[in-house]
Amino acid sequence: MGAYYFHTFYREQPDLNATHPAIQDELRKIMAFWLRFGVDGFRVDAAPHMIADKRKPPGAAGPHHEVLRALRRALDDLNPDGVLVGEVDVPPEELTAYFGDGDQFHLLFNFLLDNYIFLALAREEAEPIGRVMERLLARTHALTGGWLNFLRNLDELDLERLSDGERRDVLRRFAPEESMTIYGRGARRRLAPMLRGNMDWIKMAYSLLFSLPGTPMLVYGEEIGMGDDLMLHGRNAVRVPMQWPDSLNGGFSTADPGRLIRPVLDEGPFSYHAVNVEARIADRDSLLHALKRIIRQRRSLPDFGESRFEAVASGEPSVLAFRVEGRHARVLTVHNLSGSPRRARIPRSDVGGAVEELLAERATAHDALDAVSVDLEPRGFAWYAVAGGRCRA
Repeated sequence: MGAYYFHTFYREQPDLNATHPAIQDELRKIMAFWLRFGVDGFRVDAAPHMIADKRKPPGAAGPHHEVLRALRRALDDLNPDGVLVGEVDVPPEELTAYFGDGDQFHLLFNFLLDNYIFLALAREEAEPIGRVMERLLARTHALTGGWLNFLRNLDELDLERLSDGERRDVLRRFAPEESMTIYGRGARRRLAPMLRGNMDWIKMAYSLLFSLPGTPMLVYGEEIGMGDDLMLHGRNAVRVPMQWPDSLNGGFSTADPGRLIRPVLDEGPFSYHAVNVEARIADRDSLLHALKRIIRQRRSLPDFGESRFEAVASGEPSVLAFRVEGRHARVLTVHNLSGSPRRARIPRSDVGGAVEELLAERATAHDALDAVSVDLEPRGFAWYAVAGGRCRA
């Protein structure tokens, strides 16, 4: 018909003019609808594109941050305890604009951190995480919101923030086959298959995530170690149906399997026969129960997300040791990123006091006069309260 509309991504997805009062009013109605059902917050997808001025050439006009302020005002009016989360994929120096003066997003997805966590896991070296935390902390003082930290989400693992060589190292380790990669920049895989289904490795990765300043995020199925389906197109590989019990369709649907819009994962080591909620609940040593322990410990440290992070020397390149200090607690965490046993030796001056175990998996501490030594089995980790401020789960 000769009619055209603006689209940022796919041409079957026309963009809305988010600056139009009628659109903003409709967005408010949608928010109110879901809040009545008990929803606690909203994720704004591709926020920089949403607020870009589409009537002018790129770069000719700045983004319309008033759109985000209007969304925040609407949420604050409807539910003052609600959370507005932004998917904002821009250079770090531009991120603070999306927090505003505390009047835009509460949280931003931390796309920078997950890239370097996977680099550290691939190389079995602590240095990449220390490096990225320095970059993030250099800007933390200016933030009026917080980071939403994650290992995986429901898109690809986008590694474009790494150098070409770093990206190759991660993909070679975790997505070695062409079918596992996407867009030439990332992996379309879930965490559990990337880490070979090794529960010790997966538990350690999640302990690391939950011990860092910020707000940790899990997506459905990660708590039981669900896999991916590489037969599905594109990003859908990681968007497989939830696996509840070992019964028809993993308990996701009672429909005939041939009528499902998206197939369940019914073959291989990550099928619903092997990986499901019911089995994980019954197994006290499962990933689900380990994550519950980690979450309970994290929740016992009320100001952990806003605490000060300080990397400390461990004497082992593959052991990440850092101290997190808040108003109510000081915690030392130690993670062995390697598949071999390691002994970390942390000088007493870096620890700051005597230590008491809060959480440990395959780790044993020896508290001496001049240092704290921690013997770590492969992928072992531990959290220790440091004298002078502690809180137990």
